[in-house]
Amino acid sequence: MTIVWDAIRYFTRRGLCAGTGLGALYALVLFQLHPIGMLYGAFFGGIVGLPAGVVCGLLVGRVTDHFFNPLTDSMRYRWTLTVICPVFAFVASAVGFLLLFQRPYLYVTDIPPVIAAGAAVYVARGYAAHIDTLKKSKPEKVYA
Repeated sequence: MTIVWDAIRYFTRRGLCAGTGLGALYALVLFQLHPIGMLYGAFFGGIVGLPAGVVCGLLVGRVTDHFFNPLTDSMRYRWTLTVICPVFAFVASAVGFLLLFQRPYLYVTDIPPVIAAGAAVYVARGYAAHIDTLKKSKPEKVYA
């Protein structure tokens, strides 16, 4: 259960930060340097990023605990996370932005999910490295 909570904490923080930062950056590009647009983008990005991070952390934690405990094949684990996280981030941000804005415009429904999926690849790789570090430093605590 420690693995699941660790994954939820990790992905919740990263999801909120990535959603807020990428939302502000996307709005900056979309609204051409308007500060109000950045605030809206950060707000809506955080609204989508926080629950997406929690659910992605729960999903990754359960997959890690069920299929990769104890961690024996690190490459397969990294590949699995690199597939699960971007697919989930793409779907979650597409649904989130459709529910928030309820307009099927290209720049609202298609571009943010691609950006979120790209960011999720780096978050997944970081989490896999985090688990490898935990396994090396405290193998009895992480993978009992």
